[in-house]
Formats: sequence, structure tokens, C-alpha cells
Amino acid sequence: VAYSNPRLLVVYGRIADVELALVSGHCPTSVAPQSERDQWWTTLGDRLSALPAGVVPLLMLDANARFVLQELLEMPGNDNADRLQRVFAEHGLDRTRAYDQYGNQRATWLPPAGTEDSAVCIDYLGWPSTWHDSVDDIGVVNLEDEHAGIDHSPVVASVHVSLVKSAQRRGGVNRAAMRTVEGREVVRGIFASAPCIPWDVHVDDHIRLLNVHFQRSLAAAFPHQQSPWLIAQCFAAWRRGQGDPDTLCQGIKRFDKAAAAHILVMRALSNQARASGRQDEAAFTRRVYAEARSDGPAAIAKQIRTVLKRGRGARAALPVVLHTSAGALREPCEVKEAFARHFAQSEQAVSMPLAQIGKWFVADSGGILPELPAS
Repeated sequence: VAYSNPRLLVVYGRIADVELALVSGHCPTSVAPQSERDQWWTTLGDRLSALPAGVVPLLMLDANARFVLQELLEMPGNDNADRLQRVFAEHGLDRTRAYDQYGNQRATWLPPAGTEDSAVCIDYLGWPSTWHDSVDDIGVVNLEDEHAGIDHSPVVASVHVSLVKSAQRRGGVNRAAMRTVEGREVVRGIFASAPCIPWDVHVDDHIRLLNVHFQRSLAAAFPHQQSPWLIAQCFAAWRRGQGDPDTLCQGIKRFDKAAAAHILVMRALSNQARASGRQDEAAFTRRVYAEARSDGPAAIAKQIRTVLKRGRGARAALPVVLHTSAGALREPCEVKEAFARHFAQSEQAVSMPLAQIGKWFVADSGGILPELPAS
């Protein structure tokens, strides 16, 4: 979404490499204040002007614009139609017709209390005028659903165009030159010469104008330089000459065959590695459950709880076993006690109840410590 307000929406899209700007709008009616209508058409024109270069606009408007047919020409019948015609002409756009080939007005909108005879055309599709010969202006289509004949009816156009995206020049700037002392001075000058944009300009346009200034100035001051390595490779190729085409083709084929063989080998090795990993996991799981069964009901219950909590795909919890000079310790409390004694030796610490620690602190430093539990 590039822009949105309650009556106008601009969304960027893409078909292949061609960028589109989908514009959906609802213009105030002819009974709305003139200032409100002028503001809407001005905003629409500003948004079309703000589209980046190469972006194709496609418009879907409830323009509340009525045209009248005079000598087979559609002429503006109200102020909205006049503004629609001017905005489209300014931005090189074409639109669907308000009248069919027989001179009958296309009924895109039916007033709430009106009849079919009072239906008028106020809805339009818009596209670049360069597509004029590639657009089939089908007109109003009846969907024949529960909404048919109520309020608005859809306007349809068929487009058959071949869009070619122009080749873009490689962008970028010479960053190495920007990092030099002289380059930094140039960058400061570019920032200092930024245009002063009025505060009433929309924030999107404000950013766009600044970006245009910075990008153009930086590209002119620090043009991108081709890679020296690529240039050296080009000269080396010219020095060696092109060589025999048949020999080159044979070399390319040999390389393709070698690459294909390598891919097959790597795929087979990957499959073997995954299969071996699954076998190892299955063997490990069987061994863990076998050990749990031998350790008794409590151990097997613990393994079952692990599966219930984490799912069958979870890794089984490894049993904690600490081997000491006194033997193997398996209970968590015994393991913690052994670690405590080990680190106490290096810290020259002495084990004592928690309440005794509090009394020692008060007696030694005169500090005040709240009553502590006995353990």
C-alpha cells in the first residue's frame, strides 16, 4: 500500500517484471462542497505524479462524473467529469466510455429510489493512453447475483498488451571514493544543498524529492566503476582468442556431465546420511527405554512423561550419572551435593545451615539480617 485515505487507495503490484499501481477511488458527489471535490481531484493528480518511473497506473474510480453525448463526442456534464477529463489528459490516461456504440448511456449506477431509466454512468476504468489499441472496452456486465440491479454495476475492460521492461543501468555508487577525505566533504555538500521543501507537501512526496536529490547527486559525484577483475578477465579472453567452437562445445558438455554426476553422488550420500541418522536415533531410543525398564517402573514412567509432554519426536532425556571415587551417583540431589563439595574446596568454603550463616554474618560484620529459616 503506497497511499490510503477514506476515499483513495494506491497499491503497488507486479506482473512478471512490470510494476503496476492499482488506484481505487471514490470522488465526492456533485452536491458535496466544491473545496472537498477540488481537494480529492488534487490528491489524485498528486498521487499519479508521485508514481515512480516505469510504474503503470491502472485506475478504478467511482468518479461521480457524468458525461453528455454531443455529436458522438462525450462532453463533461458536471464539474467532476471536467476534472476527470483534465487529470487523465495531464497524465496520459484513457478511460472506459460512458456511452456504447449505439449512443446508449452505460448504466453503472442506479439511484436508490430510481428506476432502470434513471441509471447513469459514473464509474470508470483508466489505463495508459498508449494502450488504446490493446484495450477492449466491454462495458457494464451483469453478474446475475443477489446484488444485481442494486447500487453499482461492474465495468469490465479486457487488456491484451505485451509489456517490455526497459533494461536498467546498473546502479550504485563508488563507496570507496565516498570514504576518502575528499569524498566525505562532497557528501557533506550534497546534504547541505538538499532542497527546502514546504511543510504543506505530503510526507511521501517530501521523501521522494529528497531521495531524488541524494541519488542523482551521489551518482554524479561518485559514479560506479566496473570491477577491475572483470575487466582483466575480458582482456585475458581477448588475448587467448575465442578458440575452436567445436572444442568449446565439447568442453561445456563434459562439464555438464561432470556436474550432473556430482549432483547424483551428493544426492545419494545425503539420502544415506539421513537414513543412517534415523537408524541411530531409533537405536538410541530403544536403548534408553531398555535401560529405563531395567531401572524400574519410576524410570519408565519418567520416559513416558517426556513423550507426553514433548511429543514422540522429542529427544529422550539423558540420565545424569556422575562417576566419583565413591562410585556412580545417579540421584540428582547426590550429584548436586558432589558438585558443591568439589567447588567448595577451591573456594575454601565450609558447609553450614542457612540460619547459622545469618548469625555468622551479624556477629562478624555487625550487619542486620532478617531471620532466616533453619534450612
